[in-house]
Amino acid sequence: MCGVIGSAQSSGAAAAAGHNAAGDKVTRQQEDLTYSYLSEALGPRQPARLYYAADCSARSVEPLPFPVLDVTKPPKSGPTAKKVRAVFAKVGGVTVTSGPAGIIRITIGTPDKAPLMVRIAYVRFTEEQRWDPLSAINAIMTSKEVVYRMSRQGALWQRPFDDTLNPITKVPKLPATLRDMSVDEALDRIALAFGIEIDYGECGRKGLIYFSVL
Repeated sequence: MCGVIGSAQSSGAAAAAGHNAAGDKVTRQQEDLTYSYLSEALGPRQPARLYYAADCSARSVEPLPFPVLDVTKPPKSGPTAKKVRAVFAKVGGVTVTSGPAGIIRITIGTPDKAPLMVRIAYVRFTEEQRWDPLSAINAIMTSKEVVYRMSRQGALWQRPFDDTLNPITKVPKLPATLRDMSVDEALDRIALAFGIEIDYGECGRKGLIYFSVL
């Protein structure tokens, strides 16, 4: 499940940029391998956050092409963070940390995290948003504080490409409201509540921010 933020002009330019189907296929295969190994390393219901700087120069039909990485199959045993580090052992510029709440954080390159630092005073979730993580992210990204920040940048939040609801559970996982926290902290709460990985990719030059939920 995924969604993308971007200025209308930037989105059109990205869609019109060279349709290199062969290159996209290779990139997607490598991305699939990365996520396959990462899933093995994390195991079930392990909350994780992945941040990456997209290749802004890539001519791709993907909104923000995932980096092509020389990943390694993780060991079958050991601490989760150690197994995740093993996946990226041959990749430079990747950091892996494990915080007090147990969230594994993976940073690839130097993505601009400033949009994640926007503080939100108050968000009320609908019943749907309380049991569907992507809908919950949509509520965060349409909060008045984030909308104001994005409007200053000429950007907008688009609903996911696949608008079909695909709930993880029909039992509410999130509280009815969140108060006084950054976008990043709110996304942490979603990752923890559902035991999922939330990815954030950005390419400031194209005016694009990308989220996906795994």
